[in-house]
Formats: sequence, C-alpha cells, structure tokens
Amino acid sequence: MTKCIVTEVPSPLTDYHRADRPLSCELDVQPFICEFWPLSELVTYNAEYGVPKYAPGYFGFGTSGCTIGWISWALSREPNSGGPTLPLKFHATST
Repeated sequence: MTKCIVTEVPSPLTDYHRADRPLSCELDVQPFICEFWPLSELVTYNAEYGVPKYAPGYFGFGTSGCTIGWISWALSREPNSGGPTLPLKFHATST
C-alpha cells in the first residue's frame, strides 16, 4: 500500500502564522476553541494523524485542545478553493 505524505503547508496557513495572528482562538460554537499547531510541526502532525488518508484533499492545522474525543481542524488543499474548514473528530484508543 502506498502511503500518502503531504510535504507542503498550504499558503493560507503559512501566511496566518507569519502575520503573528492568534494561535489559540475562541469560537462561538462547539468545540468553542481552535488551537493552531506550530508551523514547524504541521507536516509531521498531518502524517502522524493520518489526515491524507482519512481526509484526502485536506490539511490539518489545529485541534480543539481536548485529549478525549478531540477535533482536529483541516482546510482544503486546493488553491483558492474557498472550500470549507473541516472539523475531523478523533477518539482516543488504547494500545
């Protein structure tokens, strides 16, 4: 099986980080918070959480900050798509 690895951070995310925008934001709806992943870890976290496999076409950029049943935020990798930001729900599993 071929493993899909994303190696390039979408420009809206690099622009956001470089503009010194807030990396933790309160939301008006559940889950009520978005914590952005560090720019230097975006590619690694996307690979570790299997975003290319479980949400093809999207790139993860942050979480809800919860450790059980947390949500990872992702956006479309298509340039200028104006596509939606996608909340991905994950559940903790024991190994």
